[in-house]
Amino acid sequence: PHRSKLTVSSPACRHAIGAMALTDVQAAVLQAVADAIAESLHGGDPLSNDALAEAFREAILAENADAGDEAEARCRALRDHLAEELRRALAAAPETAYLLQQRPGLPSVPPSVRVEIRGTAGRSVLGNAFAVGNAAECEVQAVGDPTVKPVQCIVVPLPRGIVVADLWSGGGTRITWARSIGEPASPISAPAQRAAFIVPHGERVVLRIGARTTITLGPSAKKMSKLTRKEALAGAAAKAAAATTARKDMAIVVPKPPSPPGQQKKLSSSRAGSSQASTSFESLFTRCHSGSSSRSRSPSHRVQQLQGGCDM
Repeated sequence: PHRSKLTVSSPACRHAIGAMALTDVQAAVLQAVADAIAESLHGGDPLSNDALAEAFREAILAENADAGDEAEARCRALRDHLAEELRRALAAAPETAYLLQQRPGLPSVPPSVRVEIRGTAGRSVLGNAFAVGNAAECEVQAVGDPTVKPVQCIVVPLPRGIVVADLWSGGGTRITWARSIGEPASPISAPAQRAAFIVPHGERVVLRIGARTTITLGPSAKKMSKLTRKEALAGAAAKAAAATTARKDMAIVVPKPPSPPGQQKKLSSSRAGSSQASTSFESLFTRCHSGSSSRSRSPSHRVQQLQGGCDM
């Protein structure tokens, strides 16, 4: 049997957070952890500082949010401070600063993260950061698998992706499957070392955190299928529109080819001869009939006129 606990800060907790102050030791530990995570994301460095990992684990396990509003407020303050320090460390390097860029049209608050444990019904986890493990102090809790660490990994949602950092399991947190919109699910080979990595928003990613336990981050399988179909339809429509445009661009009006030079000369001669014949005929017709229109002339004069050149 297993159970999952996904907590959301209560109004009383959120009100109390402002009054919570971390100790100097806690603040120093969180700053060092944030710097280590940023270095791991930037250069792929492993999170191999065991002393730092142990100090961070103790800080997380020091408070149980179920103990009351004040305890919950202290837990939330710890995670909020970690997220703030991580943002500072990421902003310092151009290679990681893009993770902090706000996505257009979305609110500035951290996006919620949908989490499934062992493929069961998922829930959305709110907050600037949350812990995953089998300890009761973790926001996402998976019990019944002794291979899952008390604190397996820490998750920090950012505007451009979800940071997952494993400081404790020696490579036990690894991506086993990933699915993007429009792409089929595919297995992933993850390095066998403690490291931090990014899960893009909108992807469905399965993480193995123990011998028998997985957690899934991202949209549900049903929603992914729906989004994939929608993407496919949009792609087909775009291709059809592009093909129509291409056909229109290729349509050329072919002009009538000119006649060969010899044929053009022949046509000119023929037209000239025809014009001359027409002119001669019109002239002859005019001369023959110009006199006949006068009634005052005698019949003998008409006969002489016809014999003189108008004999038809």
